[in-house]
Amino acid sequence: MIDWHHILGEHKQSVWSTIYRILGNEADTADCFQDTFIDALEFSKKQRVKNFGPFLTRIATCRAIDRLRGRYRKPNQVTLAQAEEIGVLKSLDCPAGEIQKQESSEILLEALASIDSTEAEIFCLKHLDDLSYSEIADITGLKENNIGVMIHRTKNKLKVFLEKSEYGTKDIY
Repeated sequence: MIDWHHILGEHKQSVWSTIYRILGNEADTADCFQDTFIDALEFSKKQRVKNFGPFLTRIATCRAIDRLRGRYRKPNQVTLAQAEEIGVLKSLDCPAGEIQKQESSEILLEALASIDSTEAEIFCLKHLDDLSYSEIADITGLKENNIGVMIHRTKNKLKVFLEKSEYGTKDIY
């Protein structure tokens, strides 16, 4: 029998952090957090889970990306403050860069919501969770070489999306 109290105690902080880095607000993070553990419980009833850490990280990332997509299907879009909290872009050093960073963050969130879910998941695991290719391969079941190729292609897709935006942002990682 699975000790869910132990699993929750051991992994709650990393799951919460993973979701919050993508969504950037408490309410959505709390909902997604619950959904992550519900999904894990349902899955564990059908199949044995060898390592709950990577398993929960993957579910959390997928759930957060799904919720992010939902934001862009509704007229209620992410605010600039929320986009900045997520910190998806590197800090720019000039005062005018702060405005550009806020605008770019919003556009990048929209871009992430528009690409393939596996690509978005891998991009977030690499650049938001700062995982290595090896760790991402363990979580996703893909080969490390495939991870590198997917990250490169995803960066190119995001760059094209950002270049086509009305702000003309060109820098991404």
